[in-house]
Amino acid sequence: MNKVLGNKILNKIKEYDNIFIFGHIRPDGDCYGSQFGLQEIIKYNFPKKKVFVITDKCDYVAFLGSGEEIDEQLLVNGLAICVDTGNASRVSNQAFLSAMEIIKIDHHEPEDHYGNINYELPDYPATCQIITEIAMELGLKVNKAAARALFVGIVTDTGWFHYRGVTELTFQCAGFLTNNGVEVDEISDKLGGISLNELRFKGVVIDLLKWRGGFLYCVLTKEIIEKYGLTDEQASNCVNYFSQVEGFPIWALIIENQNGNIRIRLRSNGINVVPLAHKYQGGGHEMAVGAKLANWNELENFINDGAQTVEDSKK
Repeated sequence: MNKVLGNKILNKIKEYDNIFIFGHIRPDGDCYGSQFGLQEIIKYNFPKKKVFVITDKCDYVAFLGSGEEIDEQLLVNGLAICVDTGNASRVSNQAFLSAMEIIKIDHHEPEDHYGNINYELPDYPATCQIITEIAMELGLKVNKAAARALFVGIVTDTGWFHYRGVTELTFQCAGFLTNNGVEVDEISDKLGGISLNELRFKGVVIDLLKWRGGFLYCVLTKEIIEKYGLTDEQASNCVNYFSQVEGFPIWALIIENQNGNIRIRLRSNGINVVPLAHKYQGGGHEMAVGAKLANWNELENFINDGAQTVEDSKK
């Protein structure tokens, strides 16, 4: 870890009485875990401070907490900490720009240094690992609520330690969190349970799978999602179903959201898919990105580009 930047962040937290923690649009487990984990750490170590989480709802990990309303008067004289958000435009509430100072803590490839302090570690598999390491190295106390949130962020962004980027430090951080109250079986039960409709939907998704060359993909319209009473978020999680299919190093889930937007969750096993995501208004990590189509007319080009990306990787 960068102790100089870590201490700068800690000093800023000590300096401000009102702290607002922001995340990205359509938050996931790492975003939620980072926000609520950091909130709990600050409140536990500095109980007189007011710490607010400003976030959209994430049904998948809603058990970690819920967001709060912004007090604009407090914000303009307060500190904004943006977690797990590579670009300023992706922060879910742009009010963060009104804060006195901004800190960015993130594990995506640095593209937009929008903070007064930018703590960016793209080699880390989760922002929750960064926050856990800061707490460990700087001697901050971590209560059970914080440990639970940070552990959720680590295991969701690493697929329970299955994905690349997991290192010895990842397991050290997970061990530190379990020593501070995490009950692994409880987290596993909360993250692993699915409804009967989700189980039925899984079968539909498998039936709709298609491929071109080494590129595996599935297209889900909003009518299909509505039929099974699922949220866009629940439907999007189906992208993880395809990770173990042999012979397909890149896979994608193309989903029409309820608002009509066509979003893509793109994953790979060992191939950098960021250039492909950039071509379709997206970005992210080397092997886990998001993108979108302007309309259904772009779908054929995207499928061709996905198949070509696999072929190019063989050269």
